[in-house]
Amino acid sequence: LYDIRNNIIWNNNGLVMKYTTAQRTKIKYSYNIYKLGGSSVVGAPLGTGEISTSNKIFLDTSSVNPANWNFRLQNGSPAINAGTYVGVSPDWDGSAVTNPPSIGIFNYGTTPSPPAINSFRIRKKFVNNN
Repeated sequence: LYDIRNNIIWNNNGLVMKYTTAQRTKIKYSYNIYKLGGSSVVGAPLGTGEISTSNKIFLDTSSVNPANWNFRLQNGSPAINAGTYVGVSPDWDGSAVTNPPSIGIFNYGTTPSPPAINSFRIRKKFVNNN
């Protein structure tokens, strides 16, 4: 069984995003957001906690090149605290994941944790000018 949770699935190309129950007996969808445009459709009933929207979700997707997009959630995004906790922490930025988490790779409203320092050495060079 494949369990697809806490994802943002974006499509503007007129595709069907998921299929009917008879066609997907080994896939379970829950707590996903479908950002659809054009003639795209979800194609099957929404699962537990799922949302279909045409509203803006991310901070910035205005660049022609998706590599330059900012996938952090904008204030008011339907993805904020809409996920289900799956035991994964930290998020992509190294931030702690809240419960309930936000849907997507960045948890909303948390800041990245500083890296752990296991050990360090202080070296100081003294210069004697006398």
